[in-house]
Amino acid sequence: MTQSKLTKSEGFTLIEFAMALTIFSVGVLGTVATFGSLNNLGDQRELEVSRSTILRNAIATLQTVDYADVPASFGTGSGQESFWCRSDGSVVFTDPGDAIGVGQYILFVDESAIPTAFADLFLGFDLNGNGVIENGPVTDYRLLPVRITISLTEQGVVLAKSSDLLFRAW
Repeated sequence: MTQSKLTKSEGFTLIEFAMALTIFSVGVLGTVATFGSLNNLGDQRELEVSRSTILRNAIATLQTVDYADVPASFGTGSGQESFWCRSDGSVVFTDPGDAIGVGQYILFVDESAIPTAFADLFLGFDLNGNGVIENGPVTDYRLLPVRITISLTEQGVVLAKSSDLLFRAW
């Protein structure tokens, strides 16, 4: 019996085939990973659109009360400083059971304790326009710095962002 030996050209053909199979496998894995990332980006974009809608509704909710009553209605201790976010973009103050996230109003009425994110002024804002940066809450404010934080979770994707807003009387 004679044994057949691989010729030089047959050996190179096997090596070429193995290399082609390796390159093909890497390409398939890369394509699968790309589609997975695109799906995740789509979920994040959907959450970002929901967050924008919720932010608009949270601002509109602030504007439902008289400007002078905003701290009493939505400030610390009001019972409405925190809210739940629903998938339709609405803002509610009692847990609806189907909330996709939570939010919070943070009102800054102490002129000496306003974060620098609101302005480049080192000592804070003069909220009531009297020319003096006062310590403690100001009740006769003409400007109202508000931070609205929203944290949404959907299908394992979490989006948490804060928006700093400066309100004038409406």
